[in-house]
Amino acid sequence: MSVARIASFLVPIILLAVGCATRPAPHYTQSRNDGRTIETAIPIRANTALDAVNWEDRHILERQPDIKQRLSSLTIVNHRVYDQVDVNGSDGQGRRYYFDVDKIYGIHEY
Repeated sequence: MSVARIASFLVPIILLAVGCATRPAPHYTQSRNDGRTIETAIPIRANTALDAVNWEDRHILERQPDIKQRLSSLTIVNHRVYDQVDVNGSDGQGRRYYFDVDKIYGIHEY
């Protein structure tokens, strides 16, 4: 097999791997907030809604890896947008998390 043929096979794979590896991750803010109430909502500094949802899922799964159901809804309190996420564990116990997603969904022309 010639070097050119090997290179034509490997170069796209390497470029794809490098492109995936260098994709910027959402900014994860370290916070003392536990997300149990709106007042202690966990701030998310993602640039897209998809990044925010991925971050929320990662955060929840790190704390409650046995979730069986996830329900999410946006809520507005005092002109700020929050994501309310309700999850159920395999034991049937429910837990609610609040995430501050105002940077992504907020409309600040009021």
